[in-house]
Amino acid sequence: MNYLDQFQIEKEWQKYSKKIHEHFGKPLSLEGVLLFIGLRELGSADTNLDKDTKEHLIDIGMCTVLAQSGYFVLTGKDKSGFPVYQVKEYMPKMSIKEQETLLKQHIVAYLKSIDF
Repeated sequence: MNYLDQFQIEKEWQKYSKKIHEHFGKPLSLEGVLLFIGLRELGSADTNLDKDTKEHLIDIGMCTVLAQSGYFVLTGKDKSGFPVYQVKEYMPKMSIKEQETLLKQHIVAYLKSIDF
């Protein structure tokens, strides 16, 4: 990914971060946005969640956005109704910053796809 791509991704991320802040009345971290996506995919608005459920929903959010590039595939739902994803393609080795940029890029694409 070249510098211009990273700059453009960060610009789009800031735009959506502002929208998220306006929607929720507070800024959300990257994990907070993934939690929101996980809740949306589950079809739930419940905010009384234990730590394990929150972590599971963050994983669902991450799998949902990375499925856009074929890293994961939705295989169904478990007995609790949670989406189940399977690794389709392993991600290449990346630095933490590159992983964060990749997630931001995919989150922005997801938010665009749902007209957020």
